[in-house]
Amino acid sequence: MIEREKYNEGLNEGISQGISQGISQGKAGSLVNSVDNLIKNLDLSLEEACTALGPSVQEYEKAKELLKEQ
Repeated sequence: MIEREKYNEGLNEGISQGISQGISQGKAGSLVNSVDNLIKNLDLSLEEACTALGPSVQEYEKAKELLKEQ
């Protein structure tokens, strides 16, 4: 019975981590997509697009790097 409990614990932890990672990737994708659309459609610089949306350029670059890793 203990083996089964450990299995279920591990399974639940894995599911939680997967959900958390998926949410992080979704937020990163949304950020990158929004900034890229402002740059393209409004002819803004990266700095201007980030200022308009709120994140820093460093946050944008971190989000873009996160998406490359996946």
